[in-house]
Amino acid sequence: YHAAEDHRAELRSEPLPVEVAGHLEYHAEKIVNDRVWRRKQQYLVHWEGYGIEGRTWENKSNVEETEAYDKYLAVHPKHKPIAGV
Repeated sequence: YHAAEDHRAELRSEPLPVEVAGHLEYHAEKIVNDRVWRRKQQYLVHWEGYGIEGRTWENKSNVEETEAYDKYLAVHPKHKPIAGV
């Protein structure tokens, strides 16, 4: 196996980020879970156009202004952020 010979990445149809206010962003399709990790509130984000393996844990500050965040809190009201976290 040689990474230089692996052309699978060229075949992927995952979306590229879009530029918003001078920086690149991906679209959060939905939030599927939450946790407190190292005293920070985090959310497991499913990114539009990616499979389950593309999900990432994001700090609240990275997702709190998204529609996915609002929808998650509407469905999971007891998962609202912990004060001071």
